[in-house]
Amino acid sequence: MKNFFRRWDPQSAMENGILKPDLEEIQKGANFIFYYDTKPVTKDEKIVQMWERHADLQEGTQTGICLVTGERGPVAKLHPLIKGVRGAQSSGASLVSFNGDSFCSYGMESGANAQTGEAAARAYGAALNYLLSDPKKVFWAGDVTVVGWVEEGEGVYQDLMMAMFNQDTSIRDKDVQDALKKLARGENIHWKDGEINPNRTFYILGLSPNAARLSVRFFLENRFGAWLENIRKHEGRLEIELPSYVARPYLPFWMILDEMKAPGGKDTIPPLTVALLKAILQDARYPEELLYCTVRRIRADHDLNWKRAAILKAYLEKNSTNPKNKEGCSVGLNTETNHQAYLLGRLFSLLENVQETSAGGTLNTTIKDQYLNSMCSTPALVLPQLLKLKESHMKKLRRDKPGLAVTLDKQIVEIIGRLEIETPRQLRVEEQAVFMLGYYHQTQKRYEKKEEEEECGNQ
Repeated sequence: MKNFFRRWDPQSAMENGILKPDLEEIQKGANFIFYYDTKPVTKDEKIVQMWERHADLQEGTQTGICLVTGERGPVAKLHPLIKGVRGAQSSGASLVSFNGDSFCSYGMESGANAQTGEAAARAYGAALNYLLSDPKKVFWAGDVTVVGWVEEGEGVYQDLMMAMFNQDTSIRDKDVQDALKKLARGENIHWKDGEINPNRTFYILGLSPNAARLSVRFFLENRFGAWLENIRKHEGRLEIELPSYVARPYLPFWMILDEMKAPGGKDTIPPLTVALLKAILQDARYPEELLYCTVRRIRADHDLNWKRAAILKAYLEKNSTNPKNKEGCSVGLNTETNHQAYLLGRLFSLLENVQETSAGGTLNTTIKDQYLNSMCSTPALVLPQLLKLKESHMKKLRRDKPGLAVTLDKQIVEIIGRLEIETPRQLRVEEQAVFMLGYYHQTQKRYEKKEEEEECGNQ
């Protein structure tokens, strides 16, 4: 290497025969690395140690015990800038910094307040900047930038993790599911020209901006196979009967967050974002905000789509301590349960059906627009009025579509016969979620029958 630096002439570099074929790529900002004895110098232990000693001597003489390695040596006065964290300064932000007297103690200045060796600071800075430099291996959960890595650093593990979170839409869902089945059996798999061992330790780090610094929102460690198994369990809880127009049934993390936000409001709810992501990764209880936010959004815009129904189902299945509430957590319509909230949701869907079919598609607003909130929270107050409205709609339906009128009337009578004599005066939040699932399942069954009838008519 000494001979290289003695003989190297930067002025004639552009004419160098070895560099010329790759000159365009090099000028874009490529990095060079020296090889010694057929291997990179970064793999030679003696060279690495000599370089670190040299670098330490250049930085100053203040020494201390490194909080990372436990070894005594030069302490980093300033920590490296980390780039690539969403919302942080584009020039980079420090993970550790002290820029005010109130942050210092015992007369120490800057990095001396969190003693980290120069070598350790350089190492974590270089590693983090490398991991964050590839957008394909980073995903964002609201204001949190999430990155993961495996011991020894093979990027193939990050590729599969991104696929699991549906960040890489170029990967087929079937390939991901096939890989999961093998990993669940403890088998190694091949993924993008690399081999994945489910027993390797995988780390997940969440960073978010905090003024001029970075804040560590979470740092998690587990077997790679365990992470994927936890994500698979979460996806299983989200499984629900889908409308025919849904082409890709998976509900990725970012889509769940989208269902939480108000139109024109903030993109996400940061406290919910971090808690929800950790719950998914660790197979822990979902944050209670997930239930409250979902119910609140449904009540605010009267839109109970398949995504929100799936979220309610997953929450109740994982969190509810009341076995009765879990009776509404079926994939499709549960005709066996006598849960009062679920039956009321089914009944509300049938009453809406009576209104819509009797009007022949001329309605500007339905009973869902007018009565959903009161029916799912205080059903005893509004149900008598809805049953009166049903009778007026039934008169028209019996005249125009007598066969359909008989079918709907039988379904309504059957559900009313299973309701308790005293209608619940108030439904708690979890019961409101069960009501909404009953409404969703019954409505899906209605559309399913319509589609079958249309298919028969087209044959």
